[in-house]
Amino acid sequence: MKQQQQPEHTTATTTTFSTTSLTISATSTITTTTTTTTTITTTTTSTTTTTTTTTTTTTTCLLLLLLQLLLLLLLLLLLLLLLLLLLLLLLLLQLLLLLLLLLLPTLLLLLRQQQQKLLLLLLLLILLILLLLLFFYYNNFCCCSYCCCC
Repeated sequence: MKQQQQPEHTTATTTTFSTTSLTISATSTITTTTTTTTTITTTTTSTTTTTTTTTTTTTTCLLLLLLQLLLLLLLLLLLLLLLLLLLLLLLLLQLLLLLLLLLLPTLLLLLRQQQQKLLLLLLLLILLILLLLLFFYYNNFCCCSYCCCC
């Protein structure tokens, strides 16, 4: 008796799954991960072969990092404005010291001549000037409440 050989039958099946996930982490990055899994199953009459291929693609977006950089620049600008205000106050203090230095000879002369009333008037004048400068400073350097543009 002769045996006949049967021809091999081959069947192939391909299955593809794709998942995408979005992750926002605390390190200010947005990560998009796409995972594609492809499974190829090949079946013959004698053997079955399964091949699985997984591909992962990760994309990182730096949008939040750019926002943090913008906030840092705004903070630096605010710091610069505060420094400018400090310099303005130092200039005001220098002007007051200059005024006192200009009036110092008059004060010393009045002290030598023992003219307490004039000395007291001059000191009150200096105090009044200081109070006016403080008033103008706290009112945004305006001379009245009607002309202020604040």
